This record gives sequence, structure tokens and C-alpha cells, in this order.
Amino acid sequence: GGQTAEGTKADNGPLRGAQGETYEGGVRVPYLISWPARLAAGKTYDQPVSSLDVFATALAAGGKPMPADKIYDSVDLVPFLSGATTGSPHAQLYWRVGGGVKYGLRAGDWKLVRNQDHPPELYNLATDLGERHDRAQAEPEKLKDLQSALDAWDRTLVPPAFRGLGQQKKIR
Repeated sequence: GGQTAEGTKADNGPLRGAQGETYEGGVRVPYLISWPARLAAGKTYDQPVSSLDVFATALAAGGKPMPADKIYDSVDLVPFLSGATTGSPHAQLYWRVGGGVKYGLRAGDWKLVRNQDHPPELYNLATDLGERHDRAQAEPEKLKDLQSALDAWDRTLVPPAFRGLGQQKKIR
């Protein structure tokens, strides 16, 4: 995402938020891959991916299996980018920022945002890419489902090593 905490300005277009936030302006960035021997040039892939996917993709490119010692948030993107596999590489994408005071979960078109000292927010990115219209009150079951999924994911993580600047408590 653009616009860092140090004040460097960036134009995030219609997207809300900036670097270090879990809104789309903080997590949505261009992702470019060039591999002429395996991937056709000039294609656009519109499904959400993660920078963590570099790990699984690089291992697969080198003919190495994913380690089996724990669960990794990484997917080999080549089958998706080449068209050999359809659909989205991730059913859900998660974010934890600032030592556990900012969270995000994207599941399909739905996005849950939880920030310290603020009620949870729910957005439908298909109709509201700029995250301007909070749907939490109108979609309480969707909100509850996504909050449960986010909490379950968070329980699998190690405690944050860095609490973040000015961030003192973890939210739930």
C-alpha cells in the first residue's frame, strides 16, 4: 500500500487506507511475475494473492516440496497463472498488523476489518472497493462467520514479537 507512516504521499486511487493498514489501500499492491519459459506474457490475473506465495512458488520452481513441519500461508501460483488450475489460490487471506491491533480477513468478495478501539467493519469489495459502506449492521451473520474464522486463524499464530509504534494492546 502507498503512503507510509513517515508521511511519504502516494495516490491509492479509489482505495481506502495506507501502508500499515488492513484496508485495501494498505494491502492491495501490484504483483508482477515474469517467467517467459513457463508463463505467457501480457496476461492479467485478477484473483487475490499474497507476497507469501513467493515461498511456495519458488520451491515448486526449484522442484522442491513444501515443508511439512507446519502450516504455511503460501500457494504455488504457477498453476493458476498458467491456467492449468482455475479459481482462486486462496479461499481466505488474513492480515495481522501493528502487533495484533489491526486485523483483516478477505473471503471472496467480503472483507472484515478490525482495528483497535473500533467496532468491526464489514465490506463487500465487489460493490464497494473503496470500503466506504460498512455492512456490519446489515449482515450480522456474515460478520459473525468472518470474525470466527479470523479468531481461529489468530489462535494458530505465535504472539506478535513487535507491538508496533504506539500500539499497546491486542484486540479481540
